[in-house]
Amino acid sequence: MTKLDLDDSAIEDEGAKFIAFALVTNTTLKELDLADKSIGDESAKAIARALEENTSLVKLDLYRNSIRLTELNLDFIDIRDKGAEAIAHALEANTTLATIYLAGNPIRGDGDCSCAQT
Repeated sequence: MTKLDLDDSAIEDEGAKFIAFALVTNTTLKELDLADKSIGDESAKAIARALEENTSLVKLDLYRNSIRLTELNLDFIDIRDKGAEAIAHALEANTTLATIYLAGNPIRGDGDCSCAQT
């Protein structure tokens, strides 16, 4: 399985923690959709810790969850202009993010301006 879309499921905080646990050892999943699932800070932390180990996931959708993100570290993960623009767009409505780290990424042109404006 390379894509897991939990769009019509009742996954909440506890379910997201189990998914995070599975992400640690999973090597095939490329896309995970957890949008609109009532996921809070603790589950988000568990997912973040899992992503430190997981090297296969390339798309994670956490849209419309109860995560109060205050720091986002994206150092040295090869984000380019389009990626920076997408991150800036995704964070437009965020009111809690205080720090974003983007060191070591080849962001040039419009990409760096997009992140600076957000």
